[in-house]
Amino acid sequence: MTSVSKLTEERRLLLLSVLSLSIILIFGLGWLVASPLLSNKSMILLEDFPLAFLCGLLANYGIILCFQSLGRCLLIGSALSILGYAQFGIHVCCKGCKGPYPLSRPVIWCGILVVLLLYAIKILSEPLAAWDARSIWFFHAKMIYVKGALSQAAGWNHAAAQFSHVDYPKLLSSLAAEVSYPMRYWNEYLPKVALLLLLIPPVFWIYSFLRYSWSSLFLLCIFPFMMGEWLWNGYMDGYLAIYLAVAMLLVGRYITKRQPLDLISSLGCLVFIPNLKNEGLLEMFIGAIAITITGIKMAKANMLQLEQVIRLRWPQSVSLIVCIIPCLVWYLYYRIAWGLTNDLQIGTHETFTRILQRITDWNSIALIFGSILNQLWFPILILSVLFIVLMTGGSRMQTEMIPPIITGTLYALCLFIVYLLTPNDLAWHLTNSVNRTILSAKSCFLVGIFWMMHHLENKAECATVVKT
Repeated sequence: MTSVSKLTEERRLLLLSVLSLSIILIFGLGWLVASPLLSNKSMILLEDFPLAFLCGLLANYGIILCFQSLGRCLLIGSALSILGYAQFGIHVCCKGCKGPYPLSRPVIWCGILVVLLLYAIKILSEPLAAWDARSIWFFHAKMIYVKGALSQAAGWNHAAAQFSHVDYPKLLSSLAAEVSYPMRYWNEYLPKVALLLLLIPPVFWIYSFLRYSWSSLFLLCIFPFMMGEWLWNGYMDGYLAIYLAVAMLLVGRYITKRQPLDLISSLGCLVFIPNLKNEGLLEMFIGAIAITITGIKMAKANMLQLEQVIRLRWPQSVSLIVCIIPCLVWYLYYRIAWGLTNDLQIGTHETFTRILQRITDWNSIALIFGSILNQLWFPILILSVLFIVLMTGGSRMQTEMIPPIITGTLYALCLFIVYLLTPNDLAWHLTNSVNRTILSAKSCFLVGIFWMMHHLENKAECATVVKT
């Protein structure tokens, strides 16, 4: 019994050490990339840290894609991280005359630590068990770990690996392999540190919205807790959903407060999600379309000057290019060069044949529509009720509500089309996937509910002030 408890204690210390070192390395690397994007006027750690950490995750993935060898990438990443910390020290010292980073309200930091601790316990105390987690992302991670590199020699073209969606992006897989590589062994716990690392930025951003209001309470209860097991079982659908939701929250705050950092962070989240799963590429384009439509609407209403948005100096341009490179390298180079194909057979003659067959089949249409609506009916109902309340009170839909509603609607329609063209048995495919693939659309609608609640609260406060 003593030896077992000693082993358990050693495993906990190992996980804590790996997690701490990973956070230190990624933040330093991220600060080196993100510092040109951060505001020179204010120093808000609650908003600067998650963007820097997100850039660190992207830069680390970019290094692995470019240099492949895990050992070489760890050395390069560590060296660049040291430079990042030197730059961070200079940045803080230069801002010293204006005051150091404020720690904001203690309740915010306590909330962040509690949420991350709860998820850390759940993520790291359970071994890999879910099918997709073991057979896709962490199976790919083990392939990278065994080879010691993210290279074609890891076996992506081997017939035995084709069941595992080898065309999926490798950000999580390479991060999990990189975490395990210095330890020189693989188990069912250590690689899951990568999941917790991915969760850090969205939790920080969500808590930056904390206010003493019902809308904030709603937001904090929904994200990240609504995602449930999808944030600890190793699937990427929950992470796609929470990053897309955060992107919509941040662009909404930009619309209301005009802080450039919020727009940059929102776009950073959109650029990040294609590196998690193929569906993220679609989400990025839909989110960008929604933001563009909203920007054009605001420009026409003289609410926004486009030249104020598109104002980049060369260091900022370099930072943005570094963040975009991993997505471009994977989708436009590695997938094509290695001959990795998607199992949905998108673009083939069979795809169009299946769409034509199913779109003329009422049973297929009803099955897909019913399955999607079964997952979305509650947020749609709440949205409808709040919209009626807004209209009854003489208000119109506020601009910050538009991006999440457009994004959620378009993504749900795209999912409808995807299920029309699936080569798998339709009933089986819907039963085994719709509850998680629809999470992104549901999250966007919930963000729309938050902004409606937020507007109603502000309107009530204004009415109270006028009366007094």
